[in-house]
Amino acid sequence: MKDKKKKIFMWQNNLCITYTVQFRQFEELFLANSWEICDGPKKADWILVGACAGFLPQIDDYKKKMKEIFPLGKKLAVYGCLPKVAPDEFKESTPTFDVYIPTGKPQYIEKIISNPKVRLSEIGDPMGFRKQDYRKFDKGKKFIIIQNGCNATCVYCPHKIGMGPQKSRSLDEILQLVYSAKNEEAHTIFFEGMDSGSWGTDMEPPQTFLDMIEPILEMQGDFELHIGQFGANWLLHYGEEVIEFFSNPRITDIKIPIQSASPKILKLMGRDSRVLEIGPMLQRLKAKNESLNLRTDLIIGFPTEMDEDLKISLEFARKHFDEVAVFGFEIHPRTPIAKMDLKFLDNTSIENRVRYAIEFLNDNPRIITHRGGEIAETLIEREKKRAEMGL
Repeated sequence: MKDKKKKIFMWQNNLCITYTVQFRQFEELFLANSWEICDGPKKADWILVGACAGFLPQIDDYKKKMKEIFPLGKKLAVYGCLPKVAPDEFKESTPTFDVYIPTGKPQYIEKIISNPKVRLSEIGDPMGFRKQDYRKFDKGKKFIIIQNGCNATCVYCPHKIGMGPQKSRSLDEILQLVYSAKNEEAHTIFFEGMDSGSWGTDMEPPQTFLDMIEPILEMQGDFELHIGQFGANWLLHYGEEVIEFFSNPRITDIKIPIQSASPKILKLMGRDSRVLEIGPMLQRLKAKNESLNLRTDLIIGFPTEMDEDLKISLEFARKHFDEVAVFGFEIHPRTPIAKMDLKFLDNTSIENRVRYAIEFLNDNPRIITHRGGEIAETLIEREKKRAEMGL
């Protein structure tokens, strides 16, 4: 008699790109071991939940999902940062579970599978997501995670708690993935990480982001490069040399998450306070690479933020970026800022500031502005909008 196929239901609460790619690898592991992926939890033997805690609404989504699936009495595995970032909420909503898979130990997924015929280490690195995790599926888009974790000292950020210290992927692995993406006829390759500009600095001997990007820019092929999470501090660190690299027409999109342009607020955040100094660099970069799309994030309503601080940030973002995601400040209880003696703005004040920021930025029709976490217009839609306006 044939063994009955094991069944698993997989759900995630909007994991970051790094861990959404990992979730796809988990799916491929189950399929390789002849498991069946269910479209709902009731028929499953196991439920695997991807639990992000980057933003408070994600924690709420997780708690809501637990109320739905926990009473089913299924075997439960939890993957992601939430148990570390929000342990109280996790314990309250998930009093018992069978397997916890820390982000730094994805191999723990094998605890679900008895005597796996195929191990996680034998599953190739996916360069995409599960189909249901795409906002808009496009097989020509490939995602390469170049580094994980973070060594930054931002006092408000929960990501480091969940992800741990920085770890760069080897250059050989990255190049091999780029070659694979080319062979699969990729038209756009995304380089992603929590702090992409830091790539290589944790290696022995240290390497640099420029060491990595140079051979890729020299490759033959018709593909674009999008670079995520390249901090302003790394622009300043590499200076004119990185401007020359980013002027390459193959690079068509860079995300530079400044969070603020106010030196006072940036110092309080624990970030490099010299954001205003990258303004001339961005202008030169746009002049050299006219097809380049520059994106950023802003945190609005940070403790002690005054109208002047907000004005500095908004004017800088409106002048230099093509797309801006606006986030209202949230307090995560386990972050350092929660223990600092600061004047915190109330939620109503933060919401009013967010609305004002969006209106201010939308006053420039060239910019795409949206609340952080919302689905923004695609680049194609942005170009259509520009053409209609004669920009």
